[in-house]
Amino acid sequence: MPAGLNLKLSTMNSTQSRFRKLATSPLLSAMRSLVLFLSIALLLFSSASAQSSTQTPAPVIADRVLVVVNQQVILQSDLDRETRLSILDPNLDFTTHLAPSEILGHLISRTLIRQQFVNQPLLTPAQLQQAVEARLAELRTQLPACVRLHCDTPEGWQAFLAESHLTAAEIDSFIREQLQILDFIEQRFRAGIHITPEQIQTYYKTILLPQYSNPSLAPTLESVSSRINEVLLEKQVNLLLEDWLTTLRKEGDVEYLDPALAPTLITSAPSTPAPAPITTGGPRP
Repeated sequence: MPAGLNLKLSTMNSTQSRFRKLATSPLLSAMRSLVLFLSIALLLFSSASAQSSTQTPAPVIADRVLVVVNQQVILQSDLDRETRLSILDPNLDFTTHLAPSEILGHLISRTLIRQQFVNQPLLTPAQLQQAVEARLAELRTQLPACVRLHCDTPEGWQAFLAESHLTAAEIDSFIREQLQILDFIEQRFRAGIHITPEQIQTYYKTILLPQYSNPSLAPTLESVSSRINEVLLEKQVNLLLEDWLTTLRKEGDVEYLDPALAPTLITSAPSTPAPAPITTGGPRP
């Protein structure tokens, strides 16, 4: 055999021998095990990722139903929002807090009234917008919390919104609904009420005059008769409204899903602005 061929065969045998030794070495075995482990781990991770991406996330309960009023629900979030909005009640100062059951009672009453809006003429959009703007301007200058924070200025108004955890849109919506309800009540009850001169005179003698230590300084009956008539009308409307709401609750379906709230809500009435006191512009003696 030629010498060159013997050299090539020898070189090949030597190379094959080194490959066999390398293939059976502990280092290569460890590397193979590591590669196999990484491949399996990658496969499992990819499978888990694909499975999690196709699964529906577990539902999160963010609200709960408190009351069902003629198949219309009142939620916990409604009560929370109404609690924040209660600061707009002019009969309350910023340190007074209504009980949740009382606030929920107002919500139920308003819901019952709104359900009677069908076929009832309401304010036109232009009339409503004008009334909302006037009411908002009144709140910003007369509401106790607003007086404290100077809501008549942009900075004071923003401070009031931040402190009350309210938005301007929430307040606008609340005033809008309140005015619609008051207009509905006026049209439904006020038109049929007549206050007699005898009633006005009785109120003047028994309610207004005793507030003055010196009767000679009291306003005359003629100067306050129209305001007394307004106060008496408001009282009559409130009485009729109470009776009507009692009937609506009896005839309707009001279901309390929170039993702890039910006993205190039966006689709750809607929140309506109280008539302003009769004054003559100066302090009373």
